[in-house]
Amino acid sequence: MRKKTRRVLLQCIHDDIEGPSNLLAPKEIDPQDPLLSKIKQLGLKYDEFLQDAMSRGLHNALLDKWDGLRKAYEFASSAYLTDSKCANSPLATMIYRAFLILKRRPEAEQDQWMWQGFEPSCAATVLHPAVLEMLQARILYLLAAFTTLATRELLSPGSRAFRQSVWQGFLDLATIQMPLAGLIKDSNRILDTNVRGRTSSIGSDR
Repeated sequence: MRKKTRRVLLQCIHDDIEGPSNLLAPKEIDPQDPLLSKIKQLGLKYDEFLQDAMSRGLHNALLDKWDGLRKAYEFASSAYLTDSKCANSPLATMIYRAFLILKRRPEAEQDQWMWQGFEPSCAATVLHPAVLEMLQARILYLLAAFTTLATRELLSPGSRAFRQSVWQGFLDLATIQMPLAGLIKDSNRILDTNVRGRTSSIGSDR
């Protein structure tokens, strides 16, 4: 089922000839908005992460570029939540939508949808920092688990060493299930927690 979902998603992305939407493109953006510089810094760190992931691989990017991206994401989000100067910034909707795969809007809407404080549906992939954070935690957990398990099993006698069921138990604990808990789905600010699909295969080598 996951393979079918992945194929459908890839086909939709390939068919979308317009490419990604630049959330900072609307002319209505106030250049003096106190949240703007923080969002731009987040965009720069995200671009650095993607470029590194494309050239050297995702695991290397998680090792070298993830911390900068994480801090920029936390800084921009925290500024909106705690800084009184940023509390009423309409650019918060940009942080809300960034990194998600969204439904293409009709041309008649132009850029107006970017300012709405809700999103009826989306797809969260490994490109989202929240999923990247879970992936990094999964990798670190499995590395620590393998080191501990290998040390213990090397000391185990006979055929009882390195049983597959033992390692499978660690893999089951590291399974990533649902990276996005919910969405504010309409203008009534109703939180929809109806999540369809899973990302349990994230980080696997299959």
